[in-house]
Amino acid sequence: MRHKNAEDIKKKRMKLQLKVAKSPNHINRSRKRIIIVIVFCIIAFVAVSIKNIVSLQMEQMELKEKNRELVSERNELKSKLKNIDNPEYIKEEARKKLRLVSPDEILFIFKDEAKESNKDK
Repeated sequence: MRHKNAEDIKKKRMKLQLKVAKSPNHINRSRKRIIIVIVFCIIAFVAVSIKNIVSLQMEQMELKEKNRELVSERNELKSKLKNIDNPEYIKEEARKKLRLVSPDEILFIFKDEAKESNKDK
């Protein structure tokens, strides 16, 4: 019985030695896989971040352009607001938009002008 136990012990030692001999390779492979997965995750994260940065920069450019347009429109409206109480400005706007004339004036409407005024409405 001791002889059988000694053989079993030798077999177990051999198996353990084989496992120990195999384990560094196995560990190296798993480390490589883990490193590859980590590197892939980092690359994916960086790619998504770059995409977000580019889209935000594009949006910022669009908003800056929209802001310039709004500032220009605001300045035009301020200019009109300054002139709103000016009688000459009121008279000119009434002539342009409402086709009003003074009592001593005669308004002539030509065919081309009539078509253009209908398009404006």
